[in-house]
Amino acid sequence: MRPKRVKTPSSSDLEMEPVEVFARIKTVSPAESTCVEYVDEQTVDCKPPSDVISDKGSRATFTKVFDQGAAQSAVYDEICRPMVKRLLKGNSGLLFNYGVTSSGKTYTMTGSPNQPGFLPRAMEMIFSSIDGHQTKDDGFQYAVFMTYCDIYNESLYDLLAPQSRTRKQEKLRIRDDPERGVYGHNITVKEVRSLDEAIREYERGLKQRRMAETSLNMTSSRSHAIMSLHVVRIPYDRNTGDVFEDQAEDVTNFSSSLHLVDLAGSERQKRTNAQGEKLREAGNINNSLMTLRRCIDILRQNQRTGSRGNVPYRSSKITHMFRNFFEILGGVKLVICLNPAASEFNENLDVLNFAEAAQAIVCKREIKEDIQEDFEAREKDAAMARAKNNKRKTIFQPWEVNEDALAHGPPLPCIELFNVDDNEMIPQMIEIIRQRVERREVISEETDRLTYTFRKKLHHFERENVDALGKLRILEPQIEKAEGENDRLMKDNRRLEKKNRALMEAQRVYELDKKEAEADLQAMSNKLENESRSKRQIEAQAKRKVEDERRKLNFETSRKLREAEESSKNKLNLNEAKMHQLRVRKTFSNNSLSSSRSITRDSRTTDHLAHKRRSKSADKWLAHTPKETIDPGTVLQPKVLAKKNVHIPSVGDLRTVDQYLLTHQELGSGNQVKTTLVKGEVFGTRTGGTQVRFTGKEKLTSGSPSESRGVKRRSNEEPESLESASSAFTDIAARCDLAVVHEKGASSAHITNSNNK
Repeated sequence: MRPKRVKTPSSSDLEMEPVEVFARIKTVSPAESTCVEYVDEQTVDCKPPSDVISDKGSRATFTKVFDQGAAQSAVYDEICRPMVKRLLKGNSGLLFNYGVTSSGKTYTMTGSPNQPGFLPRAMEMIFSSIDGHQTKDDGFQYAVFMTYCDIYNESLYDLLAPQSRTRKQEKLRIRDDPERGVYGHNITVKEVRSLDEAIREYERGLKQRRMAETSLNMTSSRSHAIMSLHVVRIPYDRNTGDVFEDQAEDVTNFSSSLHLVDLAGSERQKRTNAQGEKLREAGNINNSLMTLRRCIDILRQNQRTGSRGNVPYRSSKITHMFRNFFEILGGVKLVICLNPAASEFNENLDVLNFAEAAQAIVCKREIKEDIQEDFEAREKDAAMARAKNNKRKTIFQPWEVNEDALAHGPPLPCIELFNVDDNEMIPQMIEIIRQRVERREVISEETDRLTYTFRKKLHHFERENVDALGKLRILEPQIEKAEGENDRLMKDNRRLEKKNRALMEAQRVYELDKKEAEADLQAMSNKLENESRSKRQIEAQAKRKVEDERRKLNFETSRKLREAEESSKNKLNLNEAKMHQLRVRKTFSNNSLSSSRSITRDSRTTDHLAHKRRSKSADKWLAHTPKETIDPGTVLQPKVLAKKNVHIPSVGDLRTVDQYLLTHQELGSGNQVKTTLVKGEVFGTRTGGTQVRFTGKEKLTSGSPSESRGVKRRSNEEPESLESASSAFTDIAARCDLAVVHEKGASSAHITNSNNK
């Protein structure tokens, strides 16, 4: 008779159960100062250490507290064993290990080879229980699947996925499904058929988990590890071996999962001094744990006040994956791991506050009913099973021959009759024969029993032999076909192995080419980076040059503007001086004229005597006269026949002349215009160039007589009359006594009295 399936419970078939929170105190050295004290099986005290002045002490109550030195087996029996039992009955569960860094979370979950933790013990219990159930005729077949993943930097990674040296771990997405709930998309679901296989897969995944050394722990977890054990019960008919027609629905309803979550420990940067990548890891760990705490706080607030505040499950991967356990599945347990060291006082206070908040919430739990069968069907099946068992006992029981039952009685004695009237031997013979006759019926019954048993066994074995021969006739073609198929598969296998070797060789070549291409790409990238850096440097240099040129141009423009202003001012001053000279010249024209002529003649004579030069007809002069030069209006004028008069001389101008004359003017004190004539000789150089050697300098200064004396006239003195001033120059002898002399090597000409010679 096919088993009857009970109707799937509706969403209204729910019960409320609280979150169970346990505490385990890490074992530390007796000499170490502690801040956590075990009070009883349900209470712990967190007191500030003696060297800290604080009133933040706290007392917390738990479902159960495990003191230092508690055995792994005792902790497992109290916390995890009931969850495994419920798992085998179709109820899911979720277990968190929560605590700060170096509080014993990973040890509680994993353990050691001598003291295994929750995971190895749960696997052992599942497989030992399934093996026991499989041998029973309870109408179920079992299968165990496992997944192992971790959440690192808020990204989900598959720890059971095949690893490759050249391929990075792929990030998985979390998806919601109405039937499956929340799960990791494309995560590896591994079926395990034995405890050894499950342990091997677990150890392989454990090697992929992120672990690192910190200042607080030698091996600190840098990710949240999630081990999920899925048990599927497939109902079937014991008589026919067929599964239910609605198998998919039954598998969905009677599959259960146990999730064991080893949370990474919270840590503070000022204690770990984490930098770089470790600081980023610690930040993501703390954020995810804070999200878990915030979700629990909001759930507690909603249940207290009856409000419907939004619970931020999606703010973190760890809360998003297990939201169904808080909303509908239930079966949530927390193991709070406490490090009693005095340095962990503040961290333990935060952990105890979290534990208090977690105990205050209750979760909805779906009630699942097991498959039930008719009582009559079970009794009938039991009777058939007993009859079948008795029959098998009869057939397969060993031969039991009762030798006493087959005995014919006392043996016949060796009788020799010497007389027919022997009254001693004949009665004895009669008694023995009578006994043997009586034993004949017993021997007949035993013989019939043995005959029946032999016939039954012979019939059974003959039937089995016939069945075996029939099966053999059926299997022989199948065996031949299988052997042929095996030969074909062996050939295909050899061909595929050969092809695989070729592909592996090609892959090796491709990998080498890939490495070379990557090296070329890296070199090209470096070259482009260098070119880009050089380009930026050139652009920066060009920018600096443009800025320098702009500054120079601005400076040059400002300088030229100042020079133009000064030149205009000088021209104006020169014009004023010229007008002043004209006024002075008009006043003293006669005397100045005669004196200047005399001095000019003497100067030319003196200069001629001082400088012995070649003939004047051979001199070719280049007059360098700036644009701002004005006519001084002096009587003494340079008497040169300039071949060319230029404002700015060039090299070509100097090559065609022998003499060079530079005219320079400046305004002296009292608005006097000073004209300086610089003379030089032009020579050719050995390299084909031209050089000028300055040979002399003459100065012409004009001004009023009063200014030339340089003495200020007193107010009580009368001005010298023009007649007396001019009379000094009217005497020819007096005028001839004066001469202008420019000695060789002197910087300027001077006036001397010829009578003093």
